[in-house]
Amino acid sequence: MKSKIIFSVLGCSYNLCLISGLVSFILYAYGLDKCKHGPTIAIGVYLVLSILGECLL
Repeated sequence: MKSKIIFSVLGCSYNLCLISGLVSFILYAYGLDKCKHGPTIAIGVYLVLSILGECLL
């Protein structure tokens, strides 16, 4: 049960971080300076979630 939950969270986190990174990159490309660090933060969040997920399994 625990491993199913972790696998589903890891799968959703990849898609969520990918979409949020692309959206913030597009917003930054159109001139919104607040989204400058969005793609980098999305990659960092995904890496942290995947490391924690692998440690918990």
